[in-house]
Amino acid sequence: MELIKPACATETCQILLSTQAVHAKCWNEANGSIGVNVLDGKSPYQYVWSNGQRTVRISDLSAGFYTVTVTDAKGCTAIATTEVESPTAINFTHQESFFNCETVNVNLQITGGTSPYKWMCDGQEGDANTPINLAPGSYTCTVMDNTWCSIEQTIVVNPITDGSCTTQTGAFKFKDFRATTLGDELVDLQWETEQETTTGSFSIQHSTDNVTFKVIGTAIPAEGPIAVGIYTKIMELSNFGSNYYQIKYVDSQGKTTLSGIQEVFKKLPREFGRAFVYPNPIFQDFTLDFLLPLTEEKVIIVTNNLGRPIDRITIPMGTIRYTIDASSYLPGIYTLVVDNQLERDIMVRMVKVER
Repeated sequence: MELIKPACATETCQILLSTQAVHAKCWNEANGSIGVNVLDGKSPYQYVWSNGQRTVRISDLSAGFYTVTVTDAKGCTAIATTEVESPTAINFTHQESFFNCETVNVNLQITGGTSPYKWMCDGQEGDANTPINLAPGSYTCTVMDNTWCSIEQTIVVNPITDGSCTTQTGAFKFKDFRATTLGDELVDLQWETEQETTTGSFSIQHSTDNVTFKVIGTAIPAEGPIAVGIYTKIMELSNFGSNYYQIKYVDSQGKTTLSGIQEVFKKLPREFGRAFVYPNPIFQDFTLDFLLPLTEEKVIIVTNNLGRPIDRITIPMGTIRYTIDASSYLPGIYTLVVDNQLERDIMVRMVKVER
């Protein structure tokens, strides 16, 4: 509860405000509220809140500061600012370690919120210290804290990429496989086999999600290795972000052998992290115009002048223009931050004003 003395034009003004806030249950929910009581003064009273509402109590509030101006029948005014608080945001990352050639040990590292935590991932449940065994691929995981606040995000589980695991259906065996970038545009693929061969064929397989692979090139053993049992192929690195490579060998009888998987990364140029924002200042909504279509899904976090996240927007791959509803933002200065696996960078600052 907060008591605020008035700012009155004459000494006959006697108006005093008392406010009380109900805080948001979770950082990502808008269920807080604030009520104001008027002491002294002359009714009826007019209420004007910084978010545009004009009632004695406002609700459906996210975390932040809210200001009310109360005017009584004599024209006396008083102003009160009250904060709606929320618990700390839950965040989690994951770490991978070798389990076997089919699955990976995944540990969740959880911060924020109120411990203890529970998680669910691919139908498995446990607490924060329980490892998960998952096959390579993408999974949607949910973490819930002790106050029932939760966060859901997608993790990508990578296979072990040190060449130790291979799929062998024939007698042919891979000994090693490496992928190394040559500048920003090329990748050098080198693989070593346990025996030299002059028959069959190698195919280079590529994936951007480590799940679906397609053939992007071939190599014929008879063309000659760089050394006995050592082969190389230089390819164009055309996809931004993660690139996964695997070598497939098919012998003369049609039996196949797969190498381990190697990942290389191609950074986005800076223009992918920039956008024009208009209008600025903003009133109800604003539009992002990207210089080039997004090559992957991008997450934009909006923070207030205190650095607190107040909105999280997921923009689909291929987008070049995107409009965001800002009607719930309070007047003030905001920063748009790009937050994904490619970069974490300030995109632009903007100002929200009332009409």
